[in-house]
Amino acid sequence: MTNENTYELILSTFIEMLEKESLEKINVKKLCEACGINRNTFYYHFEDLMDVLDHIFRREIRLILSEPLTSIQEEYRLRASMLFKYKKIILHIYRSKDPGILYKYLDTVTVDLVHKYVAAASGNKAGNIDDICHMYELTLKGLLLDWLKSGMPEPNEKSGEKFASFFEASLPALIDNL
Repeated sequence: MTNENTYELILSTFIEMLEKESLEKINVKKLCEACGINRNTFYYHFEDLMDVLDHIFRREIRLILSEPLTSIQEEYRLRASMLFKYKKIILHIYRSKDPGILYKYLDTVTVDLVHKYVAAASGNKAGNIDDICHMYELTLKGLLLDWLKSGMPEPNEKSGEKFASFFEASLPALIDNL
């Protein structure tokens, strides 16, 4: 088996395991047994289980970032749909003792989304847009966390509508004050 195949096997097996059981019930030994590999092979590819999760999330981030800009609401729905694709996994991590990796992922996803739109809306106007971006990032993360708390109902055409209307109504005035 090639290194690339082993890497993919570890990722896919970990995803399968997380769909069935909580993060606390999975360890490197169980993952290695499920993959049919030894611990040294696992540690050749990853530092620990959190590193495996990080690789999974980074792959999804690359997919999202490769999509062209559409609308803020569509971007929100795209990100929510990606999270929904991994609903069982996301909820297991969210409910785990240490959901830090999930918060790190949400930070990455929200920062990118907000910065793309604020920069585009400002027309690269001179001024510091960081405070504006930070406010929207916190708002977006709050909405996503509320969605997680509610059990992640499936995103639909209305997903992100609240955030998009808030964003579109307030952004021009904030940019004018730069």
